[in-house]
Amino acid sequence: MKKQKRNTSNSIRFAKKIGAFMLAFTMVFGMVGCNNKGVNADKGDNLSSGGGSSSGSGSLSDYESGNTVGGNTGGSTGDYETEDKVNGGTSGGNTGDYETENTPTTTPPSGSLDDYVGGELADLPSSLIDDEYRTKDGYSYFYHHQHSPTTMPIAAWVAPPPPCNTSIGNFTTNQITLENYKTLAESGINTIYGLYDIILGPNSASNPNVSNALRWANATDLVYYVRDTGLLNNLNQSGASVIENECSWYMNQAAYGGTLTSDEPGIGNPETPFNKYKVAREAWNQTKYKGIKNMYVNHLPSYASKNQLYYGAGMTGSEPSIDFTGKNWGNFVKAYVETVKPDMYSYDFYPFREGKAQFADYYFSLSTARREAAAGNIPFWVFCQVGYFDHVSTLSEAQMRIQVSTALAYGAKGVQWFCYWLPLEFSPKYTAGLVDHFGVKTLYYPMVQKINKQVKAAGEILMQCKNMGVIQIGNSYDTIPTGDLLTTYGAVTSTSGSTGDAIIGCFEYRNTGKSVYYVASNNFDVGTTVKLTFDKAYNVSVIQNATETKASNQSSIELQIAAGDGALVVVG
Repeated sequence: MKKQKRNTSNSIRFAKKIGAFMLAFTMVFGMVGCNNKGVNADKGDNLSSGGGSSSGSGSLSDYESGNTVGGNTGGSTGDYETEDKVNGGTSGGNTGDYETENTPTTTPPSGSLDDYVGGELADLPSSLIDDEYRTKDGYSYFYHHQHSPTTMPIAAWVAPPPPCNTSIGNFTTNQITLENYKTLAESGINTIYGLYDIILGPNSASNPNVSNALRWANATDLVYYVRDTGLLNNLNQSGASVIENECSWYMNQAAYGGTLTSDEPGIGNPETPFNKYKVAREAWNQTKYKGIKNMYVNHLPSYASKNQLYYGAGMTGSEPSIDFTGKNWGNFVKAYVETVKPDMYSYDFYPFREGKAQFADYYFSLSTARREAAAGNIPFWVFCQVGYFDHVSTLSEAQMRIQVSTALAYGAKGVQWFCYWLPLEFSPKYTAGLVDHFGVKTLYYPMVQKINKQVKAAGEILMQCKNMGVIQIGNSYDTIPTGDLLTTYGAVTSTSGSTGDAIIGCFEYRNTGKSVYYVASNNFDVGTTVKLTFDKAYNVSVIQNATETKASNQSSIELQIAAGDGALVVVG
């Protein structure tokens, strides 16, 4: 879930989440702490262990600017980002050294595993609700059984961390506390992904961190996803027995919602695309967790490089013969959905990169994810960015809102934020989190909190709807695919906008006979005024700013939408 670049030798690619995130920053910043060594065990490219000198000299700014660090190497940040060999391959360290190292460098929280697990085992349902719409084309949705079927997942990366030691600083405080989880829940996020609280095998000293996180998540009504770096390979090698014998201790806890098995994998051999995930999924489906807990994988965006989409983020190899970038990305999505048959499809697309807006293929990506997910009878979730990851500029509330509003208008059934807790490898100058390294709220916390309230309110209805297309008013930052465009739908016979730009998501509301519309501003600088005209007088309900208003006998309605914002309209 990271920003990509067309040419991996170009500008700095920020690293994030699971495998590539930890691998890149482990190499760049020399991070060997956090009880967090089990990074994407399927990687094995040689890397030097520092900036090319045995002393690991060089400051954070050297790495951030791409300057050469150390006197004996030509290696720069680009070398680390593309995972090419550095310093002529003279270093004895490779990714395997970091990935398999289980020795903790900090003291885990005191107490035995039983102290953390006690009494919080889940009353696991035998299945989710028996609902034909849960796996029915564009109606499809995935929900966490800890919440109601109409609660839209609002997820975030990353959870409060245990003590960690990085080159940016030695973070000695255990942040896995009830207070921090209360702050997390108050933001409106209902699902959180672990990173530093990591599973390194059934007897690892770091596992109490996971149990502690599950405990506080349960206490605050949050769903928690465990980061288990070995699960994918173990499912391939041992099948369902690995879950029964080694993973049930955390999978049976009340707050557990799923396991992050991989981040941004490549398609691999196109003759057997994503076969490793197919085998793992088949094993997963042999357990009681099938369809209830999520074997979670997040995917690369359409602007990823040719190599990344083929081999996976952070991986390199010979020039692939097949290109899945840009408009070919649909083949990538289709291959995963058809081969693996997951519970949902998740991807990231960050339109604010390198200090500027970059929306090329933004609506193409939403359109593709919607279409291929519906064809596989699953929903799609999107990642939205908090702040810049590679630039000291800040994002406005409208710039964050537009990502969510347009995704909802396109039928997304899950919203994810990068990031909640500022990753410990990120320079503090990149305030790309709702809270900073120490859990202190940033300027983004109240912004996202407000956005999440609208997502929660509108999601209660959108989780029961099928997206039929969109109506465009005015201009757009990115071309909306022609096949998605409607001029009228349901009760709406015409639309107009006196100011600004908008897209109107058009939805079928199951079993009600009502029409639903999500009116989203398509401009993060100025708001818009949109008028919907109906074929007759209706009762109309509007959810805007998380507040519902109702009116009867309306033949039209006019909405004033703030820049980047959105409003849900139910007609009938």
